[in-house]
Amino acid sequence: MEKNLGHYLKTRIRDFEEPENKFFRFVEMEKARSRTLPISYDSVEKTIFRWFIDATPCEVDVYECENQGKPYPRYIEARNVVKLMNLLAEKTLENKFDKNIGAHKIEERIRKGENISDEHLRAFRLYRPAAFIVWCELLKESIATYLALNRKITNDMKEEKRRGKGTRIFWAELDDADWDAIGKMIDKMISHKIWIDRGETISNAFGQTRPEFFKRFLERGEIDGKKLNDQPIDVKFLLDSVGE
Repeated sequence: MEKNLGHYLKTRIRDFEEPENKFFRFVEMEKARSRTLPISYDSVEKTIFRWFIDATPCEVDVYECENQGKPYPRYIEARNVVKLMNLLAEKTLENKFDKNIGAHKIEERIRKGENISDEHLRAFRLYRPAAFIVWCELLKESIATYLALNRKITNDMKEEKRRGKGTRIFWAELDDADWDAIGKMIDKMISHKIWIDRGETISNAFGQTRPEFFKRFLERGEIDGKKLNDQPIDVKFLLDSVGE
């Protein structure tokens, strides 16, 4: 039942119409990658769907909510996830990732001197599968902390319902101030210099495929035990942006 529920929730968010989910314009849906687009569907499942959708059954009935004049939590969740994905699309992909350049051997092409814009390089690196897994969890933790501090969610909503099933942080109705704060967190993260650093060490780092590597790289600024980045990307780094 939970497998079918998860599939339904993901499909609904992917095919959302009002508003359209613009993030999926940049997602490769076929298993055989064309390497024109920067993101695989598998990556979306391991990141946004993993962290922002709760795949356990809702305790309240949709008709019960309608009778009480309350919004159904699943409807709130879907709208919030789509809004987050559209924010990411607007800030990191639209008019930034050039489909004519694609996602094939970008680091190698940069080392050979090919002229690739900072915007395209940033988009490519952000959505490298292992990096995407790490920063998406950091973003989730930062959003959850912000919403809990502002009493938009309870501690129970912040916690994972079951390993691999996600949290309920997006079951809360968010206002413009909340979305402004989330937008600032995203802006802070993507403004970090590592996404456009063209040095050989950083370029080679983005060839790594293990989330554990990127966890040390992003959160501690370390590669192979050596401190290379004085300003790591962690929850504090993202939350500090809200007050700026």
